[in-house]
Amino acid sequence: MRLNLLGISSTAFGLWICSVGFCLFFGLAGLFTYALANERLRPPQSITCAPNQLTSWQGVLVNYRRDDSIISTLINTFDGTQESLIMTYQLGDFLIDGQPFSVDDWVKIESAKGVVRPQVSVRVWLCHQGDKMQRAVIDWQSPKR
Repeated sequence: MRLNLLGISSTAFGLWICSVGFCLFFGLAGLFTYALANERLRPPQSITCAPNQLTSWQGVLVNYRRDDSIISTLINTFDGTQESLIMTYQLGDFLIDGQPFSVDDWVKIESAKGVVRPQVSVRVWLCHQGDKMQRAVIDWQSPKR
């Protein structure tokens, strides 16, 4: 039985499929790998540590406390782990959707001071030297309404 799809014989179609597979396997795989690497999240400009001293987490806040100088978070990461961070902070340690954070942005992530809105996601960037944290930046992802 011959398949004639859009005027292309089954033999020609089969050869085309084989050639595409050959190109993908041998020639273009590197291009696809490069394209995926370019989709990797880049750390904020304020993070200046070496890549081998940088850790990042992304996930949803499950526990959160904040006062005037200390913030405590517990995050269920999208990778299936649970991470915690307790740190003294200044507004410069925060971003919101990748942009500088201001005092007015608290209402986007909190329903009251120290009470996080449901399903707030974060990206946490940590610079560390051994076991000692050097710098942390929290990039709040404002909830989509």
